[in-house]
Amino acid sequence: MDPIQKTTALIFAVTIVLIITRKFSTVGFSLLGVIAMVVAGVMTDIEAFKFVDVHLLVILVSIWIIAGYFGKTGIPEYLGDLSLRLSRGNIPLFVTLVGVIAGFISMFVNNVVVVLMLAPVITSINKSYGFKATGPILFIGLCSNFMGTALLLGDLPPQMLHSVTGIEFLGFIWQAGRPSSFPILTAVYLLVCYFFYLGFRRSELSRCVPDDEAPR
Repeated sequence: MDPIQKTTALIFAVTIVLIITRKFSTVGFSLLGVIAMVVAGVMTDIEAFKFVDVHLLVILVSIWIIAGYFGKTGIPEYLGDLSLRLSRGNIPLFVTLVGVIAGFISMFVNNVVVVLMLAPVITSINKSYGFKATGPILFIGLCSNFMGTALLLGDLPPQMLHSVTGIEFLGFIWQAGRPSSFPILTAVYLLVCYFFYLGFRRSELSRCVPDDEAPR
């Protein structure tokens, strides 16, 4: 490697290590890394600004605005209530349905926001049925993280893929005359959720009953 490449690799490695330590703002460390690149002569300040994808920033801001209003509509609570009614008090099925819903919502809303919106649905039910909410909430997080990559809007990786390759929204559904990532991920996702449901049926969740039906 030439000196510029070695300098770039060193700055990049140090920046990543600092970000992992989380002793300061990750954004701050990232900016320091960019400044170090400019000072070291790896790139100019103009080139650094050209690496900023304004379209990606607009998408992120738009998603957070939509998520903020979506959380106030009462739709997450309604979906949780609908899942409970469809499951007829079957908690393993209820948790699986909420996870499936979380996955599909996260295709259009940031996955972290999805967890924040649907976790209260689980905690409100676990008080009545007496089960630990940790596992179901982790399941919701896994579901939203999994399906967040299925389309362009849900998570940062597909947005970065769009930024680098130029792939558009429909490209995640159909690409080069064949099914793209969305149908494949959806099929795998539903299969994984089914296996989780089987696991929930063998856990303490299968023995949960409402407090007013519990033996005294």
